[in-house]
Amino acid sequence: MFRQDNPLGIILDWVFTQFLLNLLFLLFSIPIITVGVSATALYEMEYAVLEKRDGKLFSEFFRAFRNNFKKGMGVMLAIVVLIIIAGGITGAAFLLGVDVKLVAFFAFLFAGGILVWIVALIGRFEQKFSIIIQNAFLMSVRNLPLTLLLSLISFGLYALIGRIPEVFFSGYAFVVQFFAPAVTTYLCTVLIMKCLRKQFPDLFPEKEAEEG
Repeated sequence: MFRQDNPLGIILDWVFTQFLLNLLFLLFSIPIITVGVSATALYEMEYAVLEKRDGKLFSEFFRAFRNNFKKGMGVMLAIVVLIIIAGGITGAAFLLGVDVKLVAFFAFLFAGGILVWIVALIGRFEQKFSIIIQNAFLMSVRNLPLTLLLSLISFGLYALIGRIPEVFFSGYAFVVQFFAPAVTTYLCTVLIMKCLRKQFPDLFPEKEAEEG
């Protein structure tokens, strides 16, 4: 319907793609315990969108979901561990008489950033889960400002929504439900890809070929 080389067509195609990816993410997350698997599949698809790869959305999403199933389920365990660690740091702050709210904010923000790195790296690289966890932690510390930003993008919107009175939010529920997860994932993918390309150019030889 729209020409791909037309700016309006490109924008509408991107919006429609994000809408479909969001529906697939929600559909495959219905059992709840598969949220981590769906998130890794969503990241893998956003990498494909960003790099303009060809492929059918549904079949490619299902393939990514199937291939990352074990690692994606491991993400659920990582979530529990990160929550326990962040809670432990908060508890220690309470015992030490430090500002608990401030410590809790940064502890959970950093934990959320590590989680984003874990899911994003699973969606990008074929590595053992233990290696992914190690690399995610190293990247989180090495790029701390980016890690905090990724966490804010991924979870900040939902935290903000929780503070908005329902009467004001009800009219925007459709937008959040059917676009927010995919769009926030796309934004994180853009930032992560820029970081990886800058710090590990050898992992992206196709970029060098394009520039040459």
